[in-house]
Amino acid sequence: MSKKTKKTLAIVGIIAVVLIICFLIANYFAKQKLESMVANLPENIQLQYEAADISVLSGSVTLEKPLLSIKGKTTQSTNAKIKLESFTIEDLSYWDLIFNANINLDRIVLNAPEITYFHNKLIKNEAYKGSGNAKLKQDVNVKSFEILNASIEVFDQASDSLIFKTNNLEFKLEGISVNAETLASKLPLEFKDLTFSTKNLKFQTNEFDDLYVDSISVTKTHSKFSGVAIKTKYSKSELSQRIKKERDHFDVTIASAEVFEQDAGFHGDSIFDFRSKKVLINGLKLNVYRDKLVADDPTRKDLYSKMLRELKFNLALDELLIEESSILYEEKVKQDKPAGELQFGQLEASMLNVGNTYEAPVEIEISTNFMKSTPLKVNWDFDVQDVNDHFIFKADLGLLKAEDLNPFMTPNLNITLDGELNKTFFTIDANANTGSIDLKTDYAQFDINILKGDGKDKNKLLSGIVNLFVAKTSQKKEDDYRYGNAENVERDKTKSVFNFVWLNAKSGLLSAMTGGGKKE
Repeated sequence: MSKKTKKTLAIVGIIAVVLIICFLIANYFAKQKLESMVANLPENIQLQYEAADISVLSGSVTLEKPLLSIKGKTTQSTNAKIKLESFTIEDLSYWDLIFNANINLDRIVLNAPEITYFHNKLIKNEAYKGSGNAKLKQDVNVKSFEILNASIEVFDQASDSLIFKTNNLEFKLEGISVNAETLASKLPLEFKDLTFSTKNLKFQTNEFDDLYVDSISVTKTHSKFSGVAIKTKYSKSELSQRIKKERDHFDVTIASAEVFEQDAGFHGDSIFDFRSKKVLINGLKLNVYRDKLVADDPTRKDLYSKMLRELKFNLALDELLIEESSILYEEKVKQDKPAGELQFGQLEASMLNVGNTYEAPVEIEISTNFMKSTPLKVNWDFDVQDVNDHFIFKADLGLLKAEDLNPFMTPNLNITLDGELNKTFFTIDANANTGSIDLKTDYAQFDINILKGDGKDKNKLLSGIVNLFVAKTSQKKEDDYRYGNAENVERDKTKSVFNFVWLNAKSGLLSAMTGGGKKE
């Protein structure tokens, strides 16, 4: 080996040793800097970790088993704890940091975080919001931000009761940019893609009801929710004892709900905007129980058109479908009688233009079996932009055996019905205040039986008097109808739109059965 080669190798070796020493020194000072930053955190924030791996060469930082604790500045009680298997920052670009004044990273990874948060209801939401005038000296760009296998629990700080929990949470944002422009907007960052999934979610929606979701999967354009349930946490009788005014007891399950071609953002950088081409709800089972022995809730109930019109955000669902579903409504009116029941089985529904951004009206078509086997079809239209809340409600009711209504009529009204309604059609034309109805019905041998106080035996005298005013059949001809109508049916604004539909239908049916029965 020549002297020149030896000299070259020696120089290279010295440079390599110097570089290694420099990197070791740089790593040492980087660790010292990290320890100094941790030591100088605010008194209410504490960060601990088992080990730190810092590589100046690769621009990466890894903290093993970090634990972050945040306490209230005044109360000194724990507000949040975040425990992780590891926290990693990968591939910080020093070139961009030094020469372009930008912070560019490949990945930020939070591995297996266990997040516990204690919510203080006394603190207003505004207190959690940062300053809208935040300034950023460097632009921040991150190729990927990931949360892997997270679990979250949120407790009420005062009662220590569980408000929210979920596990197996995975979250990924790609193509993240944060700069002065994004910080000035409602959403302080921009991103190119998003994926999110979680399992076993539970959320306390209010004092009485809990929301459960077995699994959630979300991308930027599609969402799916499986095993959804809303359940009242108390039994029916216990709920009645706890409330001062009537409140529905819920047992709701949804096999799956999917949102297709979704788009969310801020319209004009001020109003939140959510749009979807199609929402599909499959396997909805809606069981609702109402105890009418509890005092009525006197608050005003708006019609759906007004509720949509006054949303605080823009909503546009081109199509909303409900498939393979059912509804059971129970209403308890008398202490010594079971609750009456109304059933809607094999329910299918199609809704168009659901939201507050369309000029076209909301169009609803419903097909279901009423009570045991009576086919019922509904067409319901209303214009969300109409401040008078005008709507048209049309119904086509097939063969209804009157006795099928007795599970509702007997416990609530102390009557039984006999006979058959072969076919009934009605159209309701209404607004927020009053409605009118045109109805025609074809029925045979219709009798109303008023029961005695025990609810078992027929009161023949009263039943006979009532049936004097009721036509037994629509006509002798099988295809003939009796016609009824009613004007200025007043809406009870403390009750829902379905109560309003019932008031109109009842008025039309009474007109057909007790009036002249002829078409006007």
